[in-house]
Amino acid sequence: LLVSKPLAFVLDCIFGEEIGETLDKHQLSTLIDYQRQKAPHLLTEQEANILHGSIDFSTKTAQSIMVPLGECFCLDAGAIINPGLCATVAAMGFSRIPVIDRDPRNPRRQFAVIGLIHVKDLLLIDAEYDLPLKAVLQVMGRDVFIVDDVALLPDLLEEFRRGKSQLAVVQSIVSSEDSDPYFRHVGILTLQDVLNTIVQDDVHEVDAADDMKSEVSSVPSNMFSNVPRFKEPSQQLQVRQHANRARNIRPVRGLSSDDVVAAAAFLRRRHPILFGDIHHETLEAFLWDCRLVGSTDEALYRRGQASSHATLVVTGDVKVLAGSDSFESIHGPWSLLAKRSLELTSHAIRNNGNSGPTPVFVPDFTAHTAEDTDEHRDGTDGTRLLLIAADAYRWLLMENGKVTHS
Repeated sequence: LLVSKPLAFVLDCIFGEEIGETLDKHQLSTLIDYQRQKAPHLLTEQEANILHGSIDFSTKTAQSIMVPLGECFCLDAGAIINPGLCATVAAMGFSRIPVIDRDPRNPRRQFAVIGLIHVKDLLLIDAEYDLPLKAVLQVMGRDVFIVDDVALLPDLLEEFRRGKSQLAVVQSIVSSEDSDPYFRHVGILTLQDVLNTIVQDDVHEVDAADDMKSEVSSVPSNMFSNVPRFKEPSQQLQVRQHANRARNIRPVRGLSSDDVVAAAAFLRRRHPILFGDIHHETLEAFLWDCRLVGSTDEALYRRGQASSHATLVVTGDVKVLAGSDSFESIHGPWSLLAKRSLELTSHAIRNNGNSGPTPVFVPDFTAHTAEDTDEHRDGTDGTRLLLIAADAYRWLLMENGKVTHS
């Protein structure tokens, strides 16, 4: 030691201190995977995901994690605030909702986000007055936080940390031969999206080439509107309605157009495996033909007795007694009971195509409608249950081409 240490000091002075081995990002990522495989007790899967996300975080851009505008749930600026709109917003479960309209400064009149509405603000408005959303937006609307598609995520995280907003609209510059370059809104991202990129939870990647092909000039599929200019019925819906009239089938009494729109939006959003691939207009037409019932003394379901339908609670409450112990629970509006009956039908079609009978569903619970109050005995505002028959749902899947025989 008396000889080696002075010698090492002299060599360091002559040749410089030894530089340790360095790793690039790819090598570091490989090392994390290796450590995870060899010593899982020292590095958990969640910790490994966070390390992976942190390595690439500084190079990711807003465009790589945004949700394209055409896929976002949003509100038409010309919509009217009424019970149907409020029910749809409640069914979606978002706290902040973009409001979009045609951009007059855009050469192609593409959609742009003109403001944000907070769900808590809608609680202050009496939906019975049918107020225009655009008028309310000027009073209660939030300013739009706009970022460029090439903005780096660390910079966005810093902006979010300053409390500027928790939702950002992503804009991209468009160059075209027939007009000057212009900006258009292409997507939305939130603080949660940025944080999910670090922890690698529910991360979605958007391909830049595919995004640039999308002009977002047509009406976004998830935009809610209750005004005629955006609610023109499709040819398929017109044919379906004409066939209904020919068979002397009338829309279910007690449901308004807003109720049907809200129910379809809820089913597609909350139960995507069953309804996500069905176009909203097709689903709305299907729901018009479903049977609507009110409060009844008869049981909706009995434990151990076969049933052939699911039940969507539109208004009111349903009391459910589950299991051999009859565990009691109350299911309010926008609850889907006996969902398993539809899942069995979908599974049968996937495996057997259109052949064979509809599977039998046997519930392990008993369900009754809760008693209506005296002012709701007329059924106008009391319990309303939409019965979705398994046979009708099967026909819907086959007509929609949602599933194929495998």
